[in-house]
Amino acid sequence: MKKPYLILILGAIILFIFILILYLLSFKKGAEIPQQELPAPTSAPERIYPKAQKILKIVSVFPESKYLQSLSVASQIIITFGESINPTSLTYEITPSISVLTELDSTATKLSFKPRPFWKPDEKYTLVIKKVNGQRGSVLVGEYRIEFKAVVSSGE
Repeated sequence: MKKPYLILILGAIILFIFILILYLLSFKKGAEIPQQELPAPTSAPERIYPKAQKILKIVSVFPESKYLQSLSVASQIIITFGESINPTSLTYEITPSISVLTELDSTATKLSFKPRPFWKPDEKYTLVIKKVNGQRGSVLVGEYRIEFKAVVSSGE
């Protein structure tokens, strides 16, 4: 008795699969989405970019900016760079014009400006570092400007 039931169940499964296949095949395929033609790639005009350059950074200035409004007439200004600089690449301007001694420390990172003999009292000065390069090719981007006023302090 088990055999006829097994054959009957197996026949029902085959019939179900057959009807399912006919049902799925009877549907029309959905409208295909037309393929959009992409424009042919064109080569961009070749651009020549400058070689990447490392930026020379100013790490600190002494005295700090809050003390530059009343800088002693005998004080020096020290600018510390993030790496050794090439002293021959340095160009600067001080206005009003005054004689200064520029010195570079042994590591070539600290540049000092010492007035000869003194900054003129009650005079407002502007020191502009126009250009300086690091010894490894880094460059100072733009000009660096320091404004200060020289004053006579007690004891001078």
